[in-house]
Amino acid sequence: MDGRDVDYTDILVEGFLNKRSTIFKEKGDVAAAGRDVLSASYKPDNPNHRDAQIEQLVKYFAPCMRNEAPANLLVYGKTGTGKTLITRHVAGKIVSRGAAGGFVPPHVIYINVKMCNTKYRILAKMCEDLGLDVPKTGLATDQVLETLKTLLKRDRRNLVAIIDEIDLLVRSREKDDLLYMLTRLSEEEPLVRVSVVGISNDLRFKTFLGIRVLSSLNAGEIVFPPYTTAELEDILMERAELAFNDGAYDRMIISTIANLAAKEDGDARKAIALLLKAAEVAEHKESHFIDADHVLIARDSLEFDATKNFLGTLPDQFKLVIIGISNTQAYNKCAVNTGSLLGIYHELMRQSDEITTSIGDRRLLQILKELRDHGVIDLHVISNGRHGRYSVSSMVIDRKIIEAVFSKDPVLRKLLNYVPKTRCLDTFFHQ
Repeated sequence: MDGRDVDYTDILVEGFLNKRSTIFKEKGDVAAAGRDVLSASYKPDNPNHRDAQIEQLVKYFAPCMRNEAPANLLVYGKTGTGKTLITRHVAGKIVSRGAAGGFVPPHVIYINVKMCNTKYRILAKMCEDLGLDVPKTGLATDQVLETLKTLLKRDRRNLVAIIDEIDLLVRSREKDDLLYMLTRLSEEEPLVRVSVVGISNDLRFKTFLGIRVLSSLNAGEIVFPPYTTAELEDILMERAELAFNDGAYDRMIISTIANLAAKEDGDARKAIALLLKAAEVAEHKESHFIDADHVLIARDSLEFDATKNFLGTLPDQFKLVIIGISNTQAYNKCAVNTGSLLGIYHELMRQSDEITTSIGDRRLLQILKELRDHGVIDLHVISNGRHGRYSVSSMVIDRKIIEAVFSKDPVLRKLLNYVPKTRCLDTFFHQ
């Protein structure tokens, strides 16, 4: 005991309650302000730089204004290009306008496959959003589908199902069965009118579908391009005006953040996250202005956090491949080609009773390409004259990050100390 009469936590809480932010605006009673406008949940009333896509979506929903079912639709674009925001924005406007009079508004249901990742859960979510509780488990999928059909026949209203991350659904064990079931409903039951709006980051989405589903889906397409630097700057300026105190930022800082984000595929979500992090860094330092140093600190922090989160969610096969490459560089001080890496993978697998999933050459190449695409490794093809060509893998991210993430698992922590026996290339890394 230190003899204090007042709880130290209470003192700290009281201090923060009475302290005004040096950077963020105070929230008003009506208008959004401060951190709220930089959060992922904030939806601007009038989104910028997506007029062409908004026009396409309004045209798509036009049949709803005549109480007719629109066709199916696929919405493509990289992460942070506004696909979900704009699709839900337009759908919300259509529903509001219909509810105000003039036409019968459609039922619009939004589903993210990361949250509802089975046929049963998606169908149950549709029923719940239409006002009927469905058990989380216990019913057959066909029963839930029949319940949905009954509800739609009773209401005689269109249902537009917006399915976000739809590619995750068709790549899963559920395959494309649900899409086939939904797209066939209208043909089987004339009073049931269901339209699917699929949102995907992957332009190859259709290649995952079977012929019967492609024929039944017969979807139109809308593509969202990455934001340009100028467009990101406009978006950030609009948010900054709502979020920050006067004098807490200038155009140069906003331009710097927009430029950094534009280099990473024009991702508005990352740009806004970087702006928020830079503001938090400035506030923590009790600065009244966001400067370039705050932006650089924020960028490094976000990159580190994003890498840690990504590594932590990888399947075991990916983790073993990363450990194999990293251990080869750390202990053998040499590069590793695909053939050697496969041997090292199996060495690591034999060191662990818990990880038993074996892989072959084809699967290893797929894993390496995915890790390269996510910026975890470099993958170079080297020509060896008449002896052919081979791929060489090397880590991009720091060994300390790998150790920080993987050492939390006792099995992986043990494998991080393993020195590979498989001979690797004679290309040495200079330390």
